[in-house]
Amino acid sequence: MWPFRDGARPGNGRRRRPEGAPRPAPLTPEDLDAEWEQIGPDWRALRDRKARRAAEDRAPRPLFYACSFQRAATGELPALTATDGPVEALLWQRTQRRWGPTGRSSYELPSSGVILWFPRPLPLLGVYPRSPYWPATTSDFASTPKRLLHVWPVHVPGHTDTTVIVADGRVYRTVTTPEVLGGPQLANRHWHLEGRTAVAWSRGHAAPQLLHELAIDLHAAVAELAQHGLTE
Repeated sequence: MWPFRDGARPGNGRRRRPEGAPRPAPLTPEDLDAEWEQIGPDWRALRDRKARRAAEDRAPRPLFYACSFQRAATGELPALTATDGPVEALLWQRTQRRWGPTGRSSYELPSSGVILWFPRPLPLLGVYPRSPYWPATTSDFASTPKRLLHVWPVHVPGHTDTTVIVADGRVYRTVTTPEVLGGPQLANRHWHLEGRTAVAWSRGHAAPQLLHELAIDLHAAVAELAQHGLTE
């Protein structure tokens, strides 16, 4: 059924229920609030609309144009090096309304992910698994001239439907490995690195604990780039 006529529906980042296990009771709004309050001792759910608005204002453009977070939480991850400060992190959920190709009908697109703010500049990078919702496009990097960008396929087994956008071939070689692309929560998600900001996301409203794991995997991928001297 449109807009999924071209294949199976993408996963939403939640773990599958073990075969034969009883279906859990639906979560109430209060249960969902509690999930976002229990991410960790140093994490804070943004339950106030004003606080979420401040987070939206910091989200990178054009990825988050006309952004509205339904749920969000903030925390910190370790510094990349002994001379850096901690990394700010935001976990988020949102639902966008998108128009179909004819412009006569629309559908809701739920998504969730993380934003990390680093104290040092990051190399430009876009990782795009094949998706009808977020195709690989150099327009996501509005601050970089398109002539400097390379759009390359990935030849790593299990990830050959993924496209990478980079400005530096060394970045491409560092991230296109089974270890980096196959991170438990990074696999089949989109990433975007530009300036001091790293973002990873996918379709569906993933549980905040899984988004916390995603933040850790994205932090580890940036740390791998730092080990190769690719962060300034």
